[in-house]
Amino acid sequence: MRILEALAAGNGGGGSAAISQRLGISQSTCYRTLQTFEAADWIRKTGDDGYALSFGLLPIARALQGVDHVVALLRAPMERLVEATRLSVKLSVRQGHDQVTLARVESPSPLGVTSPVGARFPVVVGASGSSLLSVLPAADLDAIVAHADRARLWGHDDGAALRRRIAACLRDGVCDYLGIHPQGIDTVSAPLSASSGHFALTLVGLRGDFAGARGAQARQALLKVVRAAKILLEDAT
Repeated sequence: MRILEALAAGNGGGGSAAISQRLGISQSTCYRTLQTFEAADWIRKTGDDGYALSFGLLPIARALQGVDHVVALLRAPMERLVEATRLSVKLSVRQGHDQVTLARVESPSPLGVTSPVGARFPVVVGASGSSLLSVLPAADLDAIVAHADRARLWGHDDGAALRRRIAACLRDGVCDYLGIHPQGIDTVSAPLSASSGHFALTLVGLRGDFAGARGAQARQALLKVVRAAKILLEDAT
């Protein structure tokens, strides 16, 4: 991926030796990777003995355009949610046994919690993962839980807690991940399903941010935005 990112930034000149030196990877690894990408038509040689991205990447790029469209549509509702709650908001999607952050809008608070877009975590962990798993058939959920057991992905969590959060999502439309994260991060998440896919919209705060009346108001604001976001996504299809 670092090689593709370098080529996308126009840093593919000088051949494999120069690229490997710039990226700090071995020449043999860089050469083999470039050969593999070239064979797949993901990259092409240029006249200066360098490399550039090739049109073989277009099918992959087109597949991601739908995600970009979803993120663009949901940006404004996410910003409204941040304004209403003063908490950070993230949009996530499931990829196999992982959850991936597609977009974030940060809290205006100097103590707001942040993590980068593209961050990847086990899908069995946290409120966002529970929201994403809440649409799965029982057999598929059992397989993901069994994989987490084998791979020891639970951290401070367990399968019983995951199933309780999923049940809360199905019953109440939201689920909590409170008092578990070792760094004091608490989250409340809601599933967001539309014909364009299944996502999780999650409020991210610190310990105590979801207590009492403030927490109840945050949950209601989240549900309100999820309802509006679902209409947006359906109208756009």
